[in-house]
Amino acid sequence: ITSADRLETRLRNAVVLDAAMLRAELHLNVSAFENAVADFGLAEKAASDAGLVEAQVDAICGAALALFNLKRTTETRALGFKGLDLARVSGSETAVAACHMVVAMEPMCVGDLDAAERWSTSALPVLQNDVRTPVPLHVIEGVGYGAALHGWRLEYEDAFPPCEWALAKARERGSNFHIVCLLF
Repeated sequence: ITSADRLETRLRNAVVLDAAMLRAELHLNVSAFENAVADFGLAEKAASDAGLVEAQVDAICGAALALFNLKRTTETRALGFKGLDLARVSGSETAVAACHMVVAMEPMCVGDLDAAERWSTSALPVLQNDVRTPVPLHVIEGVGYGAALHGWRLEYEDAFPPCEWALAKARERGSNFHIVCLLF
């Protein structure tokens, strides 16, 4: 990332975006959430500079869920709405769904499961149909929280499929943090 300043702008943005996203996800896997937030911020800036709205939304959602793991729910919600504004402009159904799941995190955390459900219900099937390879960790985590919401309501038949999907994707990514969370 430091050496990218020597590259021409278009290539620099692509290199910084890829490297920052990889480093952010590495930090998520080792529960270094503050570092993940910073790296997602670098990725967001690189994506913005390159005009890659969907990648920018991915970075925003990644930072938001790292903040959620730090119990910084007000910031999580703010980033969720920031990402949602961008996602709507992009026209990406997956980006909108990811942001809906992020916005659902704050009410879920404080026990307002009805509000969380309003944000997450339509998002779950869209996120589970995310065909990107690899599936971004924030999507895996969002689907996992959607499954947890069903579990907390004792809706086990509804909780099991998204949990299994997220667990399979976490295993594909080798994301030990998410595997442990999903097995819990």
